[in-house]
Amino acid sequence: MAQSDCNALHSAQTVSDGIHIIQAFVFGTAAARLAFPVTAADIGKVAFQIDNESFFLLTSITPVSWTAIGGAAVGTHGGLPGLLDDDHPQYLRVDGYRAMAGDLRMDGYAIECVGGMDMKGDIDMAGFDLLDVGEINNQQFYGPLVADPIDPVPEDGDLYYNIAIGELMFFDGSRSKWLSIKPYTIQAGRNGNTNPGTFYRAVNGMVMNDATRGIPAPRGTIVSLSLSRTDADATTLEALANGAVVATLAHSAAGATRDDTIDADFTDGLLSFRNILGGSQTSNVQIVALVRRRA
Repeated sequence: MAQSDCNALHSAQTVSDGIHIIQAFVFGTAAARLAFPVTAADIGKVAFQIDNESFFLLTSITPVSWTAIGGAAVGTHGGLPGLLDDDHPQYLRVDGYRAMAGDLRMDGYAIECVGGMDMKGDIDMAGFDLLDVGEINNQQFYGPLVADPIDPVPEDGDLYYNIAIGELMFFDGSRSKWLSIKPYTIQAGRNGNTNPGTFYRAVNGMVMNDATRGIPAPRGTIVSLSLSRTDADATTLEALANGAVVATLAHSAAGATRDDTIDADFTDGLLSFRNILGGSQTSNVQIVALVRRRA
């Protein structure tokens, strides 16, 4: 812009025009400002210097003297004073300090969460889906799947819904596998004596065996075995899946014995229970096996 253009622009724009430019001159550098041929009529006029974004007032022409006024000009938003003042409540703070005063409307856009999302209240999605959430309260939810997820690497307590078997699954960190949240109980026992090497009975009184007589169960994992009895001779309970021993529970006292650390996988088939061969006779035994399904 020529200097004459700048002067004409200043004289043409007033407060009534909706804008007012205080400078009469615009110079790129101090050298250009000092070299400009000012006259007595220019005393009291303001110049803006681009390179340091500053204003100067012409106070004399003999010699030429420019006085800086108002300090550096604010050419960028970052130069504004009071930027740290929390006086713009219509905006979200990046540090999360101020609570929301209303709903956050995304209009089809996603909330991308790099880290975890620590929820303090409810999320009302108003009919929209919550997709690719990642972790909420340090818990990963993978959504509906047909197989156990492996990416990202699951951690203890992570969740997904298995649509193939219709079960909500959680990752059991102690057993390093996905198991159904819903447990299933399988019961057996005998009212009376059971000799070593002899099978216990199902709840309908049927004597089990290792081939065709057992309790049908889908693919799963025995996670707990419990037993009660009225005698106190040392022996061991055997849990069999399709004729093979998958878990045991040693017991040697009257009353209840339980082991919640069992980790016995089995495929679809029959579960049965036996007093171990070489053990002792048992009396009035009741057995409860806790099973969680696997995909």
